[in-house]
Amino acid sequence: MNFKLSDFSPQINSLEITIADINIVIDKSGNVVTVNSTIRGEVDYWTYDSNKKGKIKSIGNIEIDYWTYDNDKKGKVKSIGNMGVDYWTYDSDKKGKIKSIGNSEVDYWTYDSDKKGKVKSIGNIEIDYWTYDSDKKGKIKSITGNTPNLFVIREQS
Repeated sequence: MNFKLSDFSPQINSLEITIADINIVIDKSGNVVTVNSTIRGEVDYWTYDSNKKGKIKSIGNIEIDYWTYDNDKKGKVKSIGNMGVDYWTYDSDKKGKIKSIGNSEVDYWTYDSDKKGKVKSIGNIEIDYWTYDSDKKGKIKSITGNTPNLFVIREQS
């Protein structure tokens, strides 16, 4: 999984997931925005469920489902294949932001006023921000803990 952050956005800008040679990009609102496949697989769309109508239902044998009943999650990606996606619903500083993807928990800064609301960690990857240097204040200072299967990159702003 490839998470993309930018310096001044308090949340994940996009998430790129590759499953069975199918590359799926989800935006910060929880919508599937891009699908690419190196294998042939028929794309099927939801047609009858009004909350899912027009959204991708499956690509080949990879199914995609969406939240339908929880108003704070409604319409956002719920699962891709057997990988669940969940969102914060109760904490006002985190509400609507990605909480977890598969086994990777996502946490946000809540106490430091200069970092409050920004992504703190994704799984074992930690993200820190500049707080004192006026030219860099608020920008990403460091990203540590990337692995080949789970990594975070800073988009150029």
